[in-house]
Amino acid sequence: MEYWISYLYLFIVGGIIFTIPFIIAFKKKSISLKNPYDRWLVFAVLAVMILYAVIQGVWTYLVVY
Repeated sequence: MEYWISYLYLFIVGGIIFTIPFIIAFKKKSISLKNPYDRWLVFAVLAVMILYAVIQGVWTYLVVY
């Protein structure tokens, strides 16, 4: 379990820090989901973050078990 605590910390605290600029950008209307490029950019950034979390999780699982 000690390995998973660092994983959860990384993606919970890091996820909060990662989300703050998105919230600020949406509130200031710097990013609009109506704009196709902005929509693609938000999707790409979130997809890479999720992909990284999955790869990190699989790697942690393989090391522990």
